[in-house]
Amino acid sequence: MKKLNIFILTLIIVSVSITGCGTAGQSTGDIQEKEHTNKTLEPVPDVELEGNEDLSTNVTIHEENNHFIVDYKVKNESGNELELTFPSGLTADYIIYNEKGEKVVQYSDDIMATMAIETVTLSVGEELEYQYTIAGLDSGSYTIHLFLTDSNHEASAKETIIVE
Repeated sequence: MKKLNIFILTLIIVSVSITGCGTAGQSTGDIQEKEHTNKTLEPVPDVELEGNEDLSTNVTIHEENNHFIVDYKVKNESGNELELTFPSGLTADYIIYNEKGEKVVQYSDDIMATMAIETVTLSVGEELEYQYTIAGLDSGSYTIHLFLTDSNHEASAKETIIVE
């Protein structure tokens, strides 16, 4: 009987161990960000903002611990509630382009998000806020393009970044 109990206990431990294998690093629904590198960025002061009559955008960048923190805000200016529909848990994204217009980094390439359609109701005057840490680009001039992943509402912003 004692051997049977030990066998059952061993079988349970092995089963639990095998079940956990292969799940390391997989998303549980949370968005996980990866840093790209560790060089200092300096934003150029002129900001090009795009949007429509329903949504406005605002971008601010500040330096913190040799990284730049990019705050991207989208505000409902429509006068009515807006329903935004996102194809996944990733509701906003950014792409960084070099001087030649070539994509260098895209946020969504480095994170995992849930693969379920998400709907958000944005009240009048309400904002969606996103924060990204940008680090480690080589010296040069870059353009960061921030945008919502909702295909029905345009709300994007572009900022030029100089890395020395």
